[in-house]
Amino acid sequence: MNYQDGFEFEHRCAAFLKTKGYRKVSVTPPSGDQGIDVIAYKSGVKYGIQCKYYSAPVGNKAVQEAYSGARFYDCDRAVVMTNHTFTKAARELADKLEVELWEHCSPGRETGKFRKLIHAFLFLFLLAGIAAGASMQIFQYPKPSLLNYLDVFLAVTASLLGIFGWRFLSLNLLSGALYLILFFLLLFSGAAKILPSEVLPVFLLPAVLLSGHAIFLQRQKSSDSDGQDSTDHQRALSNQNTGKAYTRLLSQGLRSKVQFLSSEEADYGKKFLYHIDECSAKDLALLEKEMNRSMKDHYRLQRINNSQFYLHRIPKKNKKNQDSSD
Repeated sequence: MNYQDGFEFEHRCAAFLKTKGYRKVSVTPPSGDQGIDVIAYKSGVKYGIQCKYYSAPVGNKAVQEAYSGARFYDCDRAVVMTNHTFTKAARELADKLEVELWEHCSPGRETGKFRKLIHAFLFLFLLAGIAAGASMQIFQYPKPSLLNYLDVFLAVTASLLGIFGWRFLSLNLLSGALYLILFFLLLFSGAAKILPSEVLPVFLLPAVLLSGHAIFLQRQKSSDSDGQDSTDHQRALSNQNTGKAYTRLLSQGLRSKVQFLSSEEADYGKKFLYHIDECSAKDLALLEKEMNRSMKDHYRLQRINNSQFYLHRIPKKNKKNQDSSD
C-alpha cells in the first residue's frame, strides 16, 4: 500500500484505530507534534502513538521521540506504529523505555470505500424490502401471505444487521445467513413469479459479500490476538528487565545483596518484589527518601517482612491519585 506522504498514513492509522475500539482518536498538528502523531484512548488508558511509514526497519530515533512525546502529552503508554518492522537496537531501547512497538500495520486506503459501497448496496436491499411490504399493504401486490411477509422481514432485518453490525463477526454471519435463507424463500414465494429469473441470483450477492467479510474479521481477530499476546509478552519482559535494573541501586542503598523476584502492574504504575537477607523499615525509609530526591518518578519502598519488600514506581502525574487511594 502506497501513501502520498506520512501525513496521510497518520490519518489512515487514526481511522484504523477507531475500528479497533479506540476512542477520542485525534491526529496532532503537523508542526510541533513533539514526536506524537496520534492520541487515542482505550479502557481508560491514554496512548501516544508515533506513525512511521518506512521502506526499511524503524530505528532508535522513533522510539526516543515516542517516549519523550508521550510524556509531553501526559500519555500512559508510548507506541511506535509502522508498516514495516524495527531494528534490533530499537527493540532493545523500547524494552528499556517501555515503549510498545506495533509493526506490519498498513491500514488499507480502500477499506473505507469498500465499506461505503457495501453499505449502499445493503441500503438498496433495505429500501426494496420496505417498498415490497408497503406494496402488499397498499396495493395488495404481491398478494399478502405469510411467506411474502417473511421475505420482507428477512430483507429488512438482514440489511440492518449488515449495516449496523459491519464490525462484528457474529452479526455479519447472521446477516449473510438471513440473506441466504431469503434467496431460497424467494424461489418459492410470489416474488419469484414477479422478478425475472436472472435477477434472483442478485440476492445471493449480499450473502457472499457478508460471509467473506466475516472471514476477514475472523482472520483479523486472530491476528490481533497474536499481536496482543506478543505485546503482553514484550511488556512482561520489559517489566522484568526494569525490575532487575533496580537491584544494583537497591543493593548499594541497603548495603546488602538484593534479588529481584517479580513485577506487577498497578493502577498507579508498577511494583516490583525483591528479596533481601534482612531489611529494616528505617533503612527502607532512608533509601526511599534518597530515591525521591534524586530520581524523576516517585518511589515508595514497602516492607512486607524481614526478607521481602516492594518497590513501587509511581509516575509523577499519578502520585496524587495513588496517595488518595492509600
